[in-house]
Amino acid sequence: MKKRGFTLIELMVVVAVIGVLTAILVPAVGGLTAKGRDVRRKADISSIAMALELFMDKYGRYPTSGESGSDSCSGWRGSDTADFMQVLITEGFLKTYPADPINTGGGCSGYCYSYYLYPVGYAGVPVNFYVLGARILEGGADPRRTNVAGATGRDWSNEFHYLTWGREGY
Repeated sequence: MKKRGFTLIELMVVVAVIGVLTAILVPAVGGLTAKGRDVRRKADISSIAMALELFMDKYGRYPTSGESGSDSCSGWRGSDTADFMQVLITEGFLKTYPADPINTGGGCSGYCYSYYLYPVGYAGVPVNFYVLGARILEGGADPRRTNVAGATGRDWSNEFHYLTWGREGY
């Protein structure tokens, strides 16, 4: 009677093939995860911006420094604080706390969202506006969205990989 089964050599070949496939696929999947976090960051910034515009439509102004969260870095409000954009949740413009998928670092650096309300005339902008952005995208900066159109004398592209601002196209 013959015994059926795999030989040691056959098992070693199968394990080696699985190892090679794993070595090829793991880095590719890791890159997709980072890309997915960047997509979420951009979607979050868009959602927060829409909520800010709804707030503006209702109250005729954007949330003040006190309403938009604790100071995270020199007046910037950051998602690294527990009360970031809490007013937008309280008012029903956002459903959940808006935070970067990694959410580490202070409001001036690291993986977080940052918000600042500027006065009329700042950087040559003729209206009251805000800057809202993601400090870091894992895939690198989006050059189309790193600076405020129409702003003079201020370059946000060295601070943000992705941003938006209030009343775009003013």
